[in-house]
Amino acid sequence: MRKQKELSVAVGLGKWQFTLYAILLFSGISALIYQVIWIRKFAQVFGIHAYSMATVLAAFMGGLALGSILFGSMADRIKNPLRLFAFLELGIGLFAVFFPFLFKGLVSLYTAIGANTEIHEYRLQLVRFFFAFFFLLVPTTLMGGTLPVIIKYFVRRLSEVGQKVSSLYAVNNLGAVLGGFIAGFFIIRLFGVIASLYIAAAFNLANAVTALTLSKKLGYKEVDEEESAVQESVLEKTSAERIVYSLPRSLVRLVLWVFAIEGFTTLAYEVIWARILIDFSFDKTVYFSSTIVISFIFGLSLGSFLINKWIDRMKNLLSLLGYIEILIGLVSVALIFLFAFIAPRVSHSLSLVDTWMQTAGKEYIIFFVMLSLPTTLMGFTYPIVSKLYNDNIRHLGKGMGVIGFMDTVGSIIGSFVAGFILIPVLGVVHSFLLVVFINVFIGLLIILFHPVLSPARKITVTITSILLVVVLTVLMPSRYYFTWWDQLDYKKTFFGQHYDKIVFYDEGVGATVTVRHYPYDEDYLALNINGHNSAYTTRKDRRVNGLLGYLPYLLVKNPENALVIGYGMGVTAHSLMQPGIKSVDIAEISPGVIKASPSFAPWNKNVLKDPRAHVYIEDGRSFLLMSRKKYDIITTNAVHPRLSNNIYTKDFYEICRDKLTDNGVVCQWIPQNWLSTREFKSLIKAFVEVFPQSQMWYINEYSTLLVGKKHPFKIDYALIENRYDENDLLRYELTDVGLPDPTALIAQYFYSPVDLQGFIRNVPVDQDNFPLVEFSRVVNIAPDTVIMRMIRDQPTDFYGALAHLPADTLRRREIMRSIEINQKMLRERINSIIVNVMVFVENEKKKEGK
Repeated sequence: MRKQKELSVAVGLGKWQFTLYAILLFSGISALIYQVIWIRKFAQVFGIHAYSMATVLAAFMGGLALGSILFGSMADRIKNPLRLFAFLELGIGLFAVFFPFLFKGLVSLYTAIGANTEIHEYRLQLVRFFFAFFFLLVPTTLMGGTLPVIIKYFVRRLSEVGQKVSSLYAVNNLGAVLGGFIAGFFIIRLFGVIASLYIAAAFNLANAVTALTLSKKLGYKEVDEEESAVQESVLEKTSAERIVYSLPRSLVRLVLWVFAIEGFTTLAYEVIWARILIDFSFDKTVYFSSTIVISFIFGLSLGSFLINKWIDRMKNLLSLLGYIEILIGLVSVALIFLFAFIAPRVSHSLSLVDTWMQTAGKEYIIFFVMLSLPTTLMGFTYPIVSKLYNDNIRHLGKGMGVIGFMDTVGSIIGSFVAGFILIPVLGVVHSFLLVVFINVFIGLLIILFHPVLSPARKITVTITSILLVVVLTVLMPSRYYFTWWDQLDYKKTFFGQHYDKIVFYDEGVGATVTVRHYPYDEDYLALNINGHNSAYTTRKDRRVNGLLGYLPYLLVKNPENALVIGYGMGVTAHSLMQPGIKSVDIAEISPGVIKASPSFAPWNKNVLKDPRAHVYIEDGRSFLLMSRKKYDIITTNAVHPRLSNNIYTKDFYEICRDKLTDNGVVCQWIPQNWLSTREFKSLIKAFVEVFPQSQMWYINEYSTLLVGKKHPFKIDYALIENRYDENDLLRYELTDVGLPDPTALIAQYFYSPVDLQGFIRNVPVDQDNFPLVEFSRVVNIAPDTVIMRMIRDQPTDFYGALAHLPADTLRRREIMRSIEINQKMLRERINSIIVNVMVFVENEKKKEGK
């Protein structure tokens, strides 16, 4: 009778087993698509990517923990777990459908709190964390129930717990890998954020319909008491097998706590590795964060798959668990040294003429392979702990729920502690070593408390592990920049320049900030954020940073309040400390950038000591969204749009427009390098669609400035001339960067509002939903010669652009003549740059044999 029941269940599942595995696969796919999208959306609220990632991961894991224990226990009590799975998928899909509308309401709540309270900076981030966590807890709790519920449906005998759990876990994680891959590399780029969200929702809703149909078709036959008794009697065969199933309760609890602590270390490793790798990555874009997530989940899936075939036949899983935990720590440390050897050599091999796959793709493959090694070991542990912990088939759902709960609670704490506490307090390297110590320690606990292993084996493993950890710790540098990078002969960049020392270093929550000294003909410093030089003290870059403040100041009558988004070296903020300006607010996302300000004192004149300067450690977009203040000048001194696209989209400029006074001006930096022509135009279109009365000024081969107002405006020549004449410091600093008089400055004006409308015709707009630029795959960081030719050949109507020229005809002609001569020289310089870039690229191709 029992065998007939068992056979009927096996045959029923066997026929539809592929469909059920496919449902679980697509459940994993949709979950990671949601995670990628949620991180993107909450980055617009938090600003700092580390905060948004930590929040989403914490909410994700919190929901998985709650759902795992809640629905796992429920699966033991209901008649058909597959029907419960269907309703879980339905709830996830419906939340996704309504997410865009619910998220708008959440943003409105954030805005109201920020605008009507005195909460600022870190405390405000905690408030955001609180609301975001509970907002996402709803769908993630439903997600947390899916795996234990489907395991309960699949597993009918204790003897197959290991094999079935590892298979289901591997398939679900494989789905997550595919979801992270297609979201991070394809569907958002092709279809946009909202459409991608609805694609994932469609997967969940299709899963719900399919699972509900199968639950009616297949039914569910619970294991009866007779079968359960037979199963448990089989487990009493040998003492060796009792190591697997009949551990003392105290040791079972230890196993559970070890697994929870491993959840802590897994997410801590993910956060810390992301910080280490981004400093050395060439790309640093959305592809980078997707690669990190995919690598970790792939390793978990691979480990679970590899252990699948033999886990139910192993006699001593407890000692294996201990060895794996020790190996996770030791392998992680070994990989750090391997990476320190590989990274500079990979950087040295990069070329301007390589394809995206040969640069970023090569990096990501290296990152993927490296991270897959320790994460594969981590993937072994879930099936092992499932086998060790579960000793009653009737309570399998609850058992899997408890395991999932402990793992994910550890993961929540790991992601939060690593991102918000360990890195800011201990730094990246010491945080990493602490996590390694924890892994080795919990592994040794398992070995030392093992009931069967001999004392000699325990002592040998303990001494060997401790010696290896001590040796590797002694060899580990305290700051990876100073030893792994600076003391090697591979500091070469694309253009053959390297720095000789780091004069400032700070590791914060969101970024590692350094100031680097370059000993060349023009001895200069560079502000570096997460391995990317974002500002220089060269004459060329000081012109850009200065004009980000001076240009809008010279285009507005009687400005009083200004906002600088992105402090940089402080040169832009300094250029706005002009007569009549009462307040300059500075929204800077990274405290390390503010701390680095004294390094640039010769150029920013210690601007932060000016009582009119007000610093807010806040994302510029979030700050504007919550601000009750209106500004006469809003200027953005930001990093490249590929690295910070949320302050280059049409949606961002709409926020700027709402916070601008009636006669105010917005000034935005737009680069001509590391972008395609289409992407460059899409950035301009985002600005022009919000500010139709816009102008574009060419500054140098790496920089153009867009300026826009709410209403039509012209360049007031008299205003500019008066400010040059009356402000000695302004005139001196502009002269120092090659703009000694108003005509030299005005010669940099190239595009009128009408010209820009023609320039952006037939290109898509860069916006939050379609972040075109963020998914760029351009490798060449040199100026785009197509863009440069367009600027060079653009005719400029100065007569139509200027107002309040002198009444004297001769004087007016003299001014116009001087402007035209200056611009002619500028166009010749552009042409020279185009030729130099083309020659340089051709030489690189010959060097590479292409």
